[in-house]
Amino acid sequence: MAVSSVPPSPFTRDAGPIRRRPTDRRATHGGDTLSLYQQRCRATNADYDSWHALGQMGRRCYNRPKLPGMMTAHPFVSPAPFITRVLCLVCGLCLAGCHLWSGQPQGDGIEALPAGRAALQTWAVSPFEALGPLPAYVIQAALSDGGEVLAGRVSVTVPNTDSTAWPDLVFRLYPNTPHYAARMEVSSVASEGQGALPHALSADGTVLRVTLPRPLAPGARETVTLEFSVQVPTRTEGYTLFGWEDDVLSLPGFYPTLAVRSDAGWATATPPVFADPLFNPVAEYRLTFTAPSDLTIVASGVTLGIEDAGEGRRTWHIVGAPLRDLTLLAGRGWQSVSDTAAGARVISYFPEGDSPAGEAALLHAAAALRLFSDRYGPYPYREFKVVAAPLGRRGMEYTGLAVIGAALYDPHRDELPFLVAHETAHQWWYAQVGNDPLAHPWLDEGLAEYAAFDYYQGIYGRAAAEALLTGRWQTPVRFGDEHGIAGAVTRAADQMDDRSYPLLAYAKAALFFNALREQVGDERYHATLQAYVRAYRWQIVTPQHLLGLVQSVAETDVRPLVTKWLQ
Repeated sequence: MAVSSVPPSPFTRDAGPIRRRPTDRRATHGGDTLSLYQQRCRATNADYDSWHALGQMGRRCYNRPKLPGMMTAHPFVSPAPFITRVLCLVCGLCLAGCHLWSGQPQGDGIEALPAGRAALQTWAVSPFEALGPLPAYVIQAALSDGGEVLAGRVSVTVPNTDSTAWPDLVFRLYPNTPHYAARMEVSSVASEGQGALPHALSADGTVLRVTLPRPLAPGARETVTLEFSVQVPTRTEGYTLFGWEDDVLSLPGFYPTLAVRSDAGWATATPPVFADPLFNPVAEYRLTFTAPSDLTIVASGVTLGIEDAGEGRRTWHIVGAPLRDLTLLAGRGWQSVSDTAAGARVISYFPEGDSPAGEAALLHAAAALRLFSDRYGPYPYREFKVVAAPLGRRGMEYTGLAVIGAALYDPHRDELPFLVAHETAHQWWYAQVGNDPLAHPWLDEGLAEYAAFDYYQGIYGRAAAEALLTGRWQTPVRFGDEHGIAGAVTRAADQMDDRSYPLLAYAKAALFFNALREQVGDERYHATLQAYVRAYRWQIVTPQHLLGLVQSVAETDVRPLVTKWLQ
């Protein structure tokens, strides 16, 4: 997720003339050293509506060689008199040009691949196979003609990867959480060869516990089929994580989802509404989704095909693995543009009439995907989508998918670069390396926040990154300390409130990573994060995993930094 109150971009309508001065700021990228201010980026005016010209101007400024083969977050407490606004960020966005594209991705031979591997780039198949057995979902779902009811059936094959037997399985019903405020009902639960299974719903309706006919032994598998329906709400408040608003339908966690299992048992707690609700193990997915034909469907994974279902309806066949979630968005009247970056197809979806901002979102997403692939390790999926949706000035991350608040397309376009960079970073710090958003929210949010420093430095230069550091993190944290909005970053989300959460899990956590970087240097800092991704890709980590790896890879004593910034 991401919060608002970000420094302005130089590409706003009212940014005015931007004078570029010669500088020796350089970025090493794909073996080439680029002077971001001097090479190819000398425009004297940066009008936000001139994105085609901007794309041409910066065609190769940050075009790396191709690889081989927020959720409900409140904005920072507004210390308006204290916040230093970043002015005059310089240099055009350096990217390959984009092109208009309509339809859904099909081809490249992915239809011939096993469904679970179709969503992955070639290099990522080997680490995927090394994961061992994963939960596997087969989902059939249909949206009613009026869009008010979603009904479906999900069969989940669950492997027991523990050393002890499991007497039950637990599923999360995310639509019933206060974050989504919808209503999901499960009408039947059955297993192969065993018939109906006893099950019990928690008092708040978010946890379904299924009793197995016999304990699931270590190494064994059980397939459970659940029939479900969701009453899909329609909202008008300008911030909708789940349901309809402004002809956009958001459906994260729309199916009964297997809970995370650890030594402590099944994870069943729901974070407060200002924290991320989804906490899932990665899994394999096959989805057949039928909906009115006037809707464009955007989803995690890849779409293998679309067929006419008759009576003004179409059926979408979507697959993916390993995905931490399979999220759907649907919209009417969307346009799309696409590009390629870091071996993936990047697609931006946006409402008609928002082409300049929609293309800007594509340019920033492609640039961030390239840069983060260099800094943190390669992006594993074949596609990455950026979608404008009714989230106000906020954003939300899903696997292979970033949702950006429509207000950032207009009127708050100056905030678009930061939000897109933040949500793109979550493809490493959430989709790949997962953590408990209730117990340790700072792990992914702090890293995604501070990834914007890498982005601003790589695209705009060091001065812009330093201005971001001051205006977005240092000044708010100082304000919080002065006004009693402080505490340990390592606290669980339910021990924070909607004021301390963004200051601690986002801003102060970002300052920890900044201090770590300053202590060990850029090279060791990025080497540490690359090792972190390699070691824990598609797993769930705790702070001990990260801090232990920092000690060994960066060869530094991290304890003083932990004491100063996290405790």
